[in-house]
Amino acid sequence: MPKLIAFRIAQAIPVMFFVAVLTFLLMHLLPGDPATIIAGDMADREAVAQVRRDLGLDQPVAAQLWLWFSNVLQGDFGRSLMLNQPVAEAVVERLPVTLSLALVAFAITIPFGIVLGMVAAVWRDTWADSAVMIVALVGVSVPNFWIAILSVILFSVTLGWLPSSGYVPLTLSFSGWLASLIQPAVVLALFQIGYLARMTRSAMLDVLDQDYIRTARAKGVSPRVTIAKHAFRNTLMQVITVSGYILSLLIGGSVVIEQIFALPGIGRLLVQAIMARDYPVVQGTLLLLGFSFVFINILIDLIYAYIDPRVRYD
Repeated sequence: MPKLIAFRIAQAIPVMFFVAVLTFLLMHLLPGDPATIIAGDMADREAVAQVRRDLGLDQPVAAQLWLWFSNVLQGDFGRSLMLNQPVAEAVVERLPVTLSLALVAFAITIPFGIVLGMVAAVWRDTWADSAVMIVALVGVSVPNFWIAILSVILFSVTLGWLPSSGYVPLTLSFSGWLASLIQPAVVLALFQIGYLARMTRSAMLDVLDQDYIRTARAKGVSPRVTIAKHAFRNTLMQVITVSGYILSLLIGGSVVIEQIFALPGIGRLLVQAIMARDYPVVQGTLLLLGFSFVFINILIDLIYAYIDPRVRYD
């Protein structure tokens, strides 16, 4: 296992370097001049030029990249132009909201996606299979921002069951925390439930057609034991791999949901920073999201190798 960990980290280093460089370069492709925005519409050219010099935007892109990357390696992500605080501090303040949203959505996605996929596989070519696939198709196809708006209209405005916006920290009230997250988490999870259900169904169908499953049935093993002990255990490997990908998508997909439900998380911070051309915040948040994807993939590889020793040193 230590050999595998070292190998995966060695593979991740160039990937993270590429993510960092790409994050920096993408910001310079955005239209608009942050110096003009900071100086204000009434500022003259000299004031704008002074702001540009203070921010280091008058230097060549290569020099800006080298300076920014050197600071990142030291843990300095710069200072927010719109919040007037360190980027790391702004991200840490909003990180619990995004993680809470992603984890609640993940906790909803995994059981529902697996159960629906197993139902569709076990009762293939029946009404249950068709119903699950229709639900999965709707969940994958319908934009989550549209579902979010309809959900707010129905459950918040019409029925008044759930708050339409805002966030209650877990340290203040568990019920308030859950009430503020359950609606956006369900909306965020719908797409992933459909995706996981389709993947689970496909994996289960492949396993159910194997010879050892037919042998177990021929020996008189009950259908429940055959599915739970033999079929699902061998499907679990593919489900674990897909689960890491789903968690990454939930973290990245929180950008739109946080904006709609006014959740003070990293996603909403990113949108506000893009609108304000706050380069340091956009670069810092994108870099954090990119690194989180890499970390989750490494973690899934390690879990995969722990469960199945045959791939431990591949």
